[in-house]
Amino acid sequence: MTQGIVTGLLTSLPGRYAQALFSIAKQDGAVDEVYEQLQQFQALLRESEQLRMAVNSPKFCHSDRIAVCQGVLEQMKLKGTIHKFFMKLVDSGRLQYLDEIIRVYGNLTIDDKKVVPVEIYSAVKLSTKQKTKLESALKTRFGKSLTLRYTIRPGLIGGVAIRSRSQVVDATLLTQFQQLSTSMKGA
Repeated sequence: MTQGIVTGLLTSLPGRYAQALFSIAKQDGAVDEVYEQLQQFQALLRESEQLRMAVNSPKFCHSDRIAVCQGVLEQMKLKGTIHKFFMKLVDSGRLQYLDEIIRVYGNLTIDDKKVVPVEIYSAVKLSTKQKTKLESALKTRFGKSLTLRYTIRPGLIGGVAIRSRSQVVDATLLTQFQQLSTSMKGA
């Protein structure tokens, strides 16, 4: 991530919350555990429309929202820092920023570990030789350790598409055909 983007994310309201939580989690040696707990709570919010309404809707009074969140956190057995964090979000009416907070927190975690997540899409399974060559080129480009995830998408026809955070390199035949078609229509 470029420095300007990082600075902008960290100075945003969700960025400040993520940075504060990350700092505490790092001091406690619980960066990964806190990230997992953030994702668990996020998944529960996504699955339960009743919970979303209870903690976000102005139809519920402030004390009811706090009580519902408290109950859910206890049921999930979330304690300590993450419990206080979620309670602060609900108390201040900022739970709607959770997705962005988690995204920034995840990026801080990756940056801290000096690991770059990379998704590689191909039409067919890549050979070991192709994977090794691709991994070498990506390590040179990013200069960090990589976490690679390969996904087969037959609709790409051929070639590969590579995604790492906000960067995308698309060298698939499907994209090349689409670009050729577009340029021919304009001619």
